[in-house]
Amino acid sequence: MRKFCLFFICTCITLEVSLCQEQAETARKLYLEYQESRQEGDFDRAEILLKRILEGGFRLPDYNMALVHNALGFVYYETGALEKALRQYRTAEYFSKGTDRGSIDMRISIYNNIALLRNSQGDYISALDHYDKALRLLDSVRISENRYFNLLSMLQFNRGIVYYRLEKWPEALEILKQSERIKEVYGLGYLGSVYFNLARGCHKLGEPYQAEKYYHRAIDRWIAEHDTGYYQLANIYLHFGEFLADQGQSDRGYSYMQKALQNYLTNYGRRHPLTSGCYEKLAGYHLDRSDYRKALEFVQLALISVTGSFNDRNIFTNPSPGHSLHDLTLLKCFATKARALEGLAQMESPGHPVDNREKKLELLHAALETNRLSIELLQHLQGSYPTRESRIYFTSGQKELFSTGISLNLQLFTLTGNESCREAAFLVAAAGKSFELMYEMKEKELLYLETLPDSLAGRVLELKQQMDHVSNQIQLENQEMQPDSAKLARWKEQLFLARLTYEQHMDLLRQDYPRIAQFETVESGFSMGQIRRHLRKKETLVEYFLSDADRSGSRKATLFAVTRQNCRVHQSTIDSSFYRDLDVVLKSLHGFDPYGVSIRSTDSLKRALFNLYQQLIQPVESVFKGKSVIIVPHEELAYLPFDALINRYEPETSLNFTAWPCLIHSYDISYLYNTQLIDSESNPGMRLPPLITWVPDYPGSGKGALRNLMGASEEVEEILKITAGKRIHGNTGKTDARRILEEEAVLHLAMHTLTADPAGGSAAFLLKDEEDSIQDNRLHDYEINALALTSPMVVLSSCESGGGRLERGEGIMSLSRSFLLAGAESVVHTLWPVDDAMGPRLMVEFYRELKRGHSKSKSLSRAKKTFLASTPPTYAHPYYWAAYQVTGNPSSLVWNWKHIMIFGGILLFSLACYFFIRRSFLRRS
Repeated sequence: MRKFCLFFICTCITLEVSLCQEQAETARKLYLEYQESRQEGDFDRAEILLKRILEGGFRLPDYNMALVHNALGFVYYETGALEKALRQYRTAEYFSKGTDRGSIDMRISIYNNIALLRNSQGDYISALDHYDKALRLLDSVRISENRYFNLLSMLQFNRGIVYYRLEKWPEALEILKQSERIKEVYGLGYLGSVYFNLARGCHKLGEPYQAEKYYHRAIDRWIAEHDTGYYQLANIYLHFGEFLADQGQSDRGYSYMQKALQNYLTNYGRRHPLTSGCYEKLAGYHLDRSDYRKALEFVQLALISVTGSFNDRNIFTNPSPGHSLHDLTLLKCFATKARALEGLAQMESPGHPVDNREKKLELLHAALETNRLSIELLQHLQGSYPTRESRIYFTSGQKELFSTGISLNLQLFTLTGNESCREAAFLVAAAGKSFELMYEMKEKELLYLETLPDSLAGRVLELKQQMDHVSNQIQLENQEMQPDSAKLARWKEQLFLARLTYEQHMDLLRQDYPRIAQFETVESGFSMGQIRRHLRKKETLVEYFLSDADRSGSRKATLFAVTRQNCRVHQSTIDSSFYRDLDVVLKSLHGFDPYGVSIRSTDSLKRALFNLYQQLIQPVESVFKGKSVIIVPHEELAYLPFDALINRYEPETSLNFTAWPCLIHSYDISYLYNTQLIDSESNPGMRLPPLITWVPDYPGSGKGALRNLMGASEEVEEILKITAGKRIHGNTGKTDARRILEEEAVLHLAMHTLTADPAGGSAAFLLKDEEDSIQDNRLHDYEINALALTSPMVVLSSCESGGGRLERGEGIMSLSRSFLLAGAESVVHTLWPVDDAMGPRLMVEFYRELKRGHSKSKSLSRAKKTFLASTPPTYAHPYYWAAYQVTGNPSSLVWNWKHIMIFGGILLFSLACYFFIRRSFLRRS
């Protein structure tokens, strides 16, 4: 019996081994067929073969399962099914968790493929994260020399493409040349793709001869290795055609673009994002040559190609954004179509005049509807990017959508005189700013108000802070003369894991709490009626929008002045003279040198301030109501102190700044990052809210040590004589700092700060003057962002607390912005380093005016005027007073007793009159 059982077991094992071998051989054959189909560009058959392996019930090792899922992800990526592709890559990652050489090798391939996908989605930050992770893994595994350099050349090549997309062309070219050298030395494949991307880089760097040489080498290489119909050639033909057209060889360029289209249709079919992209490029070719009808024919084909079921060639119809095969391609198609429709409506060529008013209106309305769809899609796409950097980069490149929307609405207003068109133009301009600020405010509100467990919301905020902190550490280390490579590698690994965990966490939250997945598409209720409800009777809001530069290098400035009754608009072209004036003002104020002041330099500043007034205020000043003005600047204008502009110019003959006719004498000015943040609601009390002042102690010892802010200490002592409050003495760590900031009080912070500089790094308060490797002596902007503040006003009486790095389309990444994001109703900040002796005088007077019941903006204006009236002429220079600004809700914090007494007097008089009349009436009766 024992022998029989042993024989039976051995027979079963033999059969099982034989079956496994047979299954493995069948799976291997299917996989080899897949590789042949992929090389031929037959992705439909490739998908079928891989699915047969997965659905065939084969018992395959984890490595083989990872291999098949990774391959299927790549097939989905090539066919435009990006969500399916990402799911397959994540599954492949699950099957390759081991630490053996094969598993690590597989993860390198998976991360490379995920990076390719992120790159195609425009999420370049995430793409670089995955390439860097793959390179770190490559350095940790022992593999053959040939395999190592094959992977290294592939990863460097793909990183070069990301840098190209980020418009860092010198870096891109250097990385691509590294890949080229490796491939040529070791005889590796895909040199055709390397040559192609080197050609694009040379074109961007103004090297057309070298670019054309690389294009030809790329084409020759692929034809030699495959044939003239190889699918990789389509992309090369398309971009080579664009290059030739850009070099003035239009006919030759167009023939290559047509050649590319035939290749796309043959290899990818009629409905594919790449085919659609080719149609869109052909539309752009005709658009650049003002052949709007032909452009519309091609862009309509592009729309059909990028959607699953849309088939209408009528240019007045559009597909729904929800049925797109690739959202970024659809976004480009919508943008191109709106411009083509606008161009056709304006066309006045002898051959094809569009002089019929009704036809023009039809075309403009169609263009406007297409533009609306593009902005709607943009807002939806924004939420798909996991990091702040990715979202800012993505939205900063889409400003043209809003410029087009403004232009279309104003053209309709000109044709119809319909006031709603002008108001719609204003709403488009207002919506085209500070995307990330509005997104984060919305997200934070949802995390706090949605019925989420506190632990889940807290985990999201914790992960965001962790990502921001590590990212900041990397940026700071990269600025060192000799960056520590070991530190950088460790931090990059931490950042990669934090971002991956954050994505996974958010995916789970979206599944369990559907509103999280929907919040970015919910209408905000932002309307002209809402804005006017928040404007006071004698208050004006001035909105600015600066377009991108056109081919001649000029930009268009659009000014909107909105009151309760009116919405006026003015457009002008800004050229080099505007920027010269702006540069003079910013250098004179932000880089003020008291020893460099002369009549000549002062006259130059005065003239520049007047010129800017003429372009930025005067065109709409006639509709201003009252003295209260809210400024919503755009891009570079955020650095400009508008109350320092002068409305009358006379050549300077003496250094008497007191006599300058600055706008501070005419208006009480406050600021907003975005019009959607307008809020006039206030609950003033009978007295000022409690005040918390904080001036840390800086010992001032050691090299590079910070000195104590003596003027700030005197400032807070004087302020505490005016209003009830307390002073925080000494230094404190981050935990106590957060507790202080979250108290329900007016916060007055006077401390040293670091601004967010262009090279990277975040803005921060310096809590202590100590060397600290973990930066516990700094409170960073991203840490402030995560707080839940209830303060009615935060006063940042520090240097450059409203300044910092300017993000295109987003605004200044300042500490002031962080306090508003954290929940403060308003912030008083400075645009440049303030004078430690003069600044306190202005701040003390500001609190006196607040106590009298004036609004924050009026209090600051009156404080500045008092300062100007009582200071020597030398210190009346705008540097000493114009840095201070109020942003956010400018309302008062306390009842104005003067107004209460007047109201009370009127009420008593009315009552006395009533009783007198009543008594007289009774007597007569």
